[in-house]
Amino acid sequence: MGGIIVNKKEYMKNFFIATKSIYGKREYQDDYLETKEFDDGSAILILADGMGGYAGGAMASETVVRKFKETFCNIRKRSSSFDVKDVLHTSLIEANKALAEAKNQNPKFNKMGTTLVAVYIDVDFIQWVSVGDSPLWIIGKKYKNGIKRINKNHSIAGLLELQYQHDEITEEERDSSPNRHMLTSAITGEELKSIDLSDKFEIDRDDIVILASDGVETLTTKKILNIIDSKAIDIVSAAENVLKAVEDEGLDDQDNTSIIIISNKNEEKPKIQKLKRVEINTLIKDNIKDYNNQKSIKDKLNSIFDYNYNLILTILFSIIILLSLIILLQFKQKPIPNPDINILTNNKVDDNLLKKDNPTKSAIIKDKNSTREPKVSEKSIPKNTTKEKNETNPSLPTNITNADNNKSKEVNSNKDNKVIKAFNSIDTKKNLDSLKTRTAKETEVLEKEQLKDKGIKNDK
Repeated sequence: MGGIIVNKKEYMKNFFIATKSIYGKREYQDDYLETKEFDDGSAILILADGMGGYAGGAMASETVVRKFKETFCNIRKRSSSFDVKDVLHTSLIEANKALAEAKNQNPKFNKMGTTLVAVYIDVDFIQWVSVGDSPLWIIGKKYKNGIKRINKNHSIAGLLELQYQHDEITEEERDSSPNRHMLTSAITGEELKSIDLSDKFEIDRDDIVILASDGVETLTTKKILNIIDSKAIDIVSAAENVLKAVEDEGLDDQDNTSIIIISNKNEEKPKIQKLKRVEINTLIKDNIKDYNNQKSIKDKLNSIFDYNYNLILTILFSIIILLSLIILLQFKQKPIPNPDINILTNNKVDDNLLKKDNPTKSAIIKDKNSTREPKVSEKSIPKNTTKEKNETNPSLPTNITNADNNKSKEVNSNKDNKVIKAFNSIDTKKNLDSLKTRTAKETEVLEKEQLKDKGIKNDK
């Protein structure tokens, strides 16, 4: 088959199918096999063992298998109801014609040919067609010795077996004949001498079907049975173990060996329509389960994300509120400057205003937190002013003198009120500077008046 076929396991609707091939002691591979599953769960399995030397045997087996499969599938596709036996026979005839055409196109391979065993398998039966010596076995409880070859052997070995069963030859003569592998029928592109075409052959759900090339007959059927136990589940391992046992025999002329194992064990044997319905329901349940699992995981992830998102927002808001409270507390603890104190301390009001006997000082201190205009007490007005004026001008009438004294009091009171109002109206540095200038001038006027009064007293 152009190379070694590695282990292969196909999960069909009704069956498990495993295939494997080895070279044996040959430098080339003459075996070729293919499988095909149909929509209703049935399948076609085809194996061929080519002959004709290097390249010729490989071309023959591949040409026949491919054409057989193509013909069988096309006929089955065109007709919903078909006779399996007729389709198997027609496919064989077309495959034989295809080999004849290949030989005409390649004269150097005019001696090439091949064996063929093809099995159509359904839920509870099989049908086959075979030419040559490639064996078809079935393993089951109802068969003698547990294993039985169910197709005919178109070789000398087949004739020897019949003679042995009729007690015409001994077992030793049967197994030692040098011509036992010579074929009595094969697909060569010419008229087919012998064809084994079966009717329906019923199978049980625990039965195992085996197609193989004759290289596997290096082993006895008893040894094959021991390797492929009917209780075995892993048919891939079974196929691998059979071919390993063939290699372990160590024959110098070991032929290519290929095997197909089909098992429907562990499967119920219901009608096809019921089987489809069960499988569809199973698939739907599995898909729903997978979807629910995925949805559950997605919901969990979303809930975790939502929880973390809300937690982060809560933390951020808490930090913002905490910072706001800290700033507010610091602002409340900071003392608010008193404008009156600033005027008297930071801005350095003229020292004359802060003298002990200065009426302006007492007025400012007394009414620094009052919005009313402070009243200047009588004590703040020099008592000797009126007396000194009267002594200076004794000729003036008393009423004129008193009027002058009252006028002087009003002037001094007005001056003090102006100063206090100026202090209370200061809001900016500019007003403070203006106030300093005005205060200095008024203080100067008061000092001059006092000096003047002292001068008058002294003169007197």
